Amino acid sequence: MAEAYKDRQESPLHGSRLIIFRRNDLDSDRFFFRAKIEGIAGYIRRSCGTSDASEAMLKAQAAYVDLLVKHKGGFSLTEVTVCPASSPMRQIAGII
Repeated sequence: MAEAYKDRQESPLHGSRLIIFRRNDLDSDRFFFRAKIEGIAGYIRRSCGTSDASEAMLKAQAAYVDLLVKHKGGFSLTEVTVCPASSPMRQIAGII
């Protein structure tokens, strides 16, 4: 049986609850992360968007903390919320 992950690395901060890896089934050098959040069934998997392991780990750790905060706040970890173009928050942030 082929390995599910290649270049698998556990987070030095979060252990096996957060790993980065490269996918065997894709012709890409990019890293992905897999996060386990207590109270959530299964894993959250996302792309790190980089082929550099150190950068991927930093991005994964930051994303993991964001996921923990969202979960604690009662927000969905699988849905993406997009502000409408006319949103006051976008205007305040200077996006539009």
